[in-house]
Amino acid sequence: MRKGVQYALFPVAVLLFLLGCPLDPGDEPAGDYRDEMRALVESISAYAKSGQPGFLIVPHNGETLLTVDGAPTSLPNIAYVNSIDGQAREDVFYGYVEDDAATPPPERDAILAMLDWAEAQGIQVLVIDHCTTCSRVDTSYARNAGHGYVSTATCRGSNAIPSYPPQPYHVNANDVQSLADACNLLYFLDPCQFGTCPSYVWALRVSNFDLLVIDACFAGQILTPEQVESLKTKANGGKRLVLAYLSIGAAEDSRSYWRSSWRPGSPAWLDEQEAAGRYLVHYWHSEWQALLFGSPNACLDQILAAGFDGVCLDGVDAYQHFE
Repeated sequence: MRKGVQYALFPVAVLLFLLGCPLDPGDEPAGDYRDEMRALVESISAYAKSGQPGFLIVPHNGETLLTVDGAPTSLPNIAYVNSIDGQAREDVFYGYVEDDAATPPPERDAILAMLDWAEAQGIQVLVIDHCTTCSRVDTSYARNAGHGYVSTATCRGSNAIPSYPPQPYHVNANDVQSLADACNLLYFLDPCQFGTCPSYVWALRVSNFDLLVIDACFAGQILTPEQVESLKTKANGGKRLVLAYLSIGAAEDSRSYWRSSWRPGSPAWLDEQEAAGRYLVHYWHSEWQALLFGSPNACLDQILAAGFDGVCLDGVDAYQHFE
């Protein structure tokens, strides 16, 4: 359960989902870009929780969507806040400019204001700081813990499980039944160093992290329910949560939905290349949303079928590009 009190308002996006209505079928959003992203997250949440009530929804970045006007002094956007269970954020103390560099105070303080607001509302904050120097890693963990955040410190794009500290921060054998129960997390999306899926799953199994945020696939194949279930117990015997990564603001050419003929503008909802193998999308478009959820082969549906405890939604801040 979330730490705080739930707001009592039924999200409009939930009604749209239950009625079978797409958010918007066209190339231009019906509302503003922030509202369209909120509506997408709300619909994903409603869809997932309708079949698995305890399924966790954690947006990654885009924390300004939490309030009506994006300021920590504003009122909550009730429908959106009700639809999520946590808020992840990169580069709070390290990595905003470059890895292992302290985040500049103005940017850091603006981020902290919103994340502290989230914590006050009972929304557990997860932080991924990008640093590797031991002293900075130690500082990152201590500062994040001081704010009540669950954090990790790692190299951006790393394909190795962090080796420092040797054991997870505040390692414990407790059962983790909610995000608030976690003392540490592993955010690990590139298992290419592991030659086989069983060796990758084994490396995760023998760790003592309270919370895993991982790619749901290995070499293009989604993990089996048996593999996912095996990850839900720490090496020391305590139970943990396992969340799957899901990009909703960008398409990735490594995914099963990708077609080799696709180019920016074809299909119409595919936008410019953001990074190698990654393209921005018109996330309000019904064709893109259909790839994300609503059918057995859709990304979220496969994640649900595999037995993950929740999803970490990447690309939530894509609205900033279109603004």
